[in-house]
Amino acid sequence: MIIPFVFITAKGLEEGEFVSPLVKKLRKRQMQNFFLSLMVSQGVPIIYMGDEYGHTKGGNNNTYCHDNYLNYFQWDKKEESSLDFFRFCCLVTKFHQECESMGLDDFPTSKRLQWHGHFPGMPDWSETSRFVAFTMVGKGLSKDVKARKLALQHWLETIDPRHRYGHNLQFIM
Repeated sequence: MIIPFVFITAKGLEEGEFVSPLVKKLRKRQMQNFFLSLMVSQGVPIIYMGDEYGHTKGGNNNTYCHDNYLNYFQWDKKEESSLDFFRFCCLVTKFHQECESMGLDDFPTSKRLQWHGHFPGMPDWSETSRFVAFTMVGKGLSKDVKARKLALQHWLETIDPRHRYGHNLQFIM
């Protein structure tokens, strides 16, 4: 099946409750990607109430004066798919709290952060790429967790990009 480029980038132009399963799957994956990107970024992550279950506010990004369902926590969002995303958010948040590399005192330089694609040191930043990984070395980390690798889109068999100082890698997600 060939999927048009517009469909892929817009995740389907479908709105409302009756969205195709393929579009729902792509949107769920993107929610995970964006949440994970937020949590591995430097600085303090800002998470809004409802992000943990995918609350969209109906596309309205200016709900400051709305005293209605747009700003209410939707307790009925206990679908299995929402719970899966909630569990994912909990896992990533726990990782963020426990990973010493996330609390770096300075901005990571090329000595401490390397990006990878399907091959070590060769990231593919094009729109068609579905894979990116990085290794990060933090000060004061024990040798068994000196570098970490992260796959953002899906599982792939990759070449193990050993850190140049010989430290072991630990696969995160």
